Amino acid sequence: MTRNFREGRRIAALAVAAAAMLLLGTADSYAQAIGFSAVPLVTTNGPIDLSVFYVYNSSGGTNGATRNSKGNYTATFPGLGDGLNSNVQVTAEGRDSDFCGVQQWGSGNDTDAVANITCYNRAGRPADSAFTVLYQARTRRDATKAKVAFVWADQASADSYTPDPTYQFNFKHGTNTVTRSGPGNYTVYLPGLTSAHSTALVTAYGGNPTRCSIGANGWGAGSDGIEVNVNCTDVSGARADERFSLVYSTGETFGYGPDTTAGAAIWANNELKRRPYTPARAYSIPIGTEPMTVQKNSRGNYTWTLQATDPWGPDTFFVSAYGDTGNYCKESQLQDNPPVATILVSCFDGAGRPADTKFTATFQTAN
Repeated sequence: MTRNFREGRRIAALAVAAAAMLLLGTADSYAQAIGFSAVPLVTTNGPIDLSVFYVYNSSGGTNGATRNSKGNYTATFPGLGDGLNSNVQVTAEGRDSDFCGVQQWGSGNDTDAVANITCYNRAGRPADSAFTVLYQARTRRDATKAKVAFVWADQASADSYTPDPTYQFNFKHGTNTVTRSGPGNYTVYLPGLTSAHSTALVTAYGGNPTRCSIGANGWGAGSDGIEVNVNCTDVSGARADERFSLVYSTGETFGYGPDTTAGAAIWANNELKRRPYTPARAYSIPIGTEPMTVQKNSRGNYTWTLQATDPWGPDTFFVSAYGDTGNYCKESQLQDNPPVATILVSCFDGAGRPADTKFTATFQTAN
């Protein structure tokens, strides 16, 4: 089937009081809560009909989405908890140069997680857009031992700080920190983690038309841990101090849950190559031993093709640009015909023009 959607301040006040609550009500289910949705393009306010092929909820709840106003949406994940120890990632979808970010997330009832999403056109004005959204919450009680770390970088202009501890996680039990080396340039330190078969994504946070990418220094070994470089810009593509949400994983994708397969991830490190190539193995996560290739189709447009031995269920896709140029990327089309998935990625410069760009991407599946 083909998914082509152009065809066809955080809720902290609600969540702080629930800091000691269990995400799903019992100690056994407190370990992790995973949900994702692909939200189609709509232009009228109200509930949005979500295809069952592109939603997943580890609690068994039925995800929802609502258009509140032009470019402003609410995604709901019933049964996924109080919003603490959690992270949200968003990717815009479509053939145009629109982009999306996360404005806030949390829970008003300690049971259902809610994320507010904002989308803009290249000039920074609100714009209706399709998008994918991933919500996950984890604690150290996670019996699956998912190799995941994430942060909400909540202090855009601080030179060095520890991000809000109620919105970060490190499976090695370390405390993640952030340093700022200049306008819009940050390093996230994840103690105890390694770089073997790893991936990272970042999403700009807040109610302004900003964008963040994995910086040109990428990620790699630091002092007893991993350092992930992040670059943020304003709507023109100029470096600017911004808040962001970042997630990192090794060996398996960060949306992995008790009822999901591991999915796949890549660092597409050759933005100019027009013939299919195998992405950098050290920074890729295949589905089993199945092959994956990437190639450039035209300026700023790419195809990622991957295979899996077994058919999969609901699926979704996320992408972040890689580099300090102010470029950004989105999904333009997903064709999933198990056991083969073909994903088209479009990248743009700060002015919204097609631009050749390295990127990191994740294809997340559920069975």
